[in-house]
Amino acid sequence: IGFCMCFSFFIFKLFEKIKLFKLSSTSFLNGKIIFVLLIMVVFCSAEVIKRNKSWFDNFSLISSDVKNVMNSAKVHDMYAYQLLAKIKAEKNPQKRSDFVQEGIKQCELAIFIYPDFTTSWNNLGTLYFAERKFKKAEICFQKLLEIEPTDANPMYNLGNCFQMQLKHDLSRLYYEKALSQNPDLFDLIPVYKKLV
Repeated sequence: IGFCMCFSFFIFKLFEKIKLFKLSSTSFLNGKIIFVLLIMVVFCSAEVIKRNKSWFDNFSLISSDVKNVMNSAKVHDMYAYQLLAKIKAEKNPQKRSDFVQEGIKQCELAIFIYPDFTTSWNNLGTLYFAERKFKKAEICFQKLLEIEPTDANPMYNLGNCFQMQLKHDLSRLYYEKALSQNPDLFDLIPVYKKLV
């Protein structure tokens, strides 16, 4: 709104200088005001149409914003989260790997900006887990537990990491911790029963 008000003021001043009309004259309310408004609508509409490509879906919006808001941990984290969704749906191994690498980069940027950003640590661990880099995933989930020691999700994720590394005692320990924090982790119960 502020932009439109300033823009219209400068348009009126410009037209006053080139003698199209005067702001104080009675001819102010004639068709020339409509002309100024049409110019504003054309300029604003062009910008809206240009921006509409970025609003196609969440992924296109956030991938566009991450280029413009480079110092926002939240935007980098949201982009990584959107990439996680793309990774799950992608069948092409090369594209999937590219999405994972970009997601890791975005999480690392978010963590660089805000080191205690829990969702970025979780997303980074999940991306490493997807790449079967279980040691790196383990480090991320451990860091998340340092920040949020009662969060059941990193405990569950650590249990998964240890299970994939065939460290069943550690896996069972973290599954038990996760269930003690949140007994409603329904996905965990069948996995835990197999280990007991």
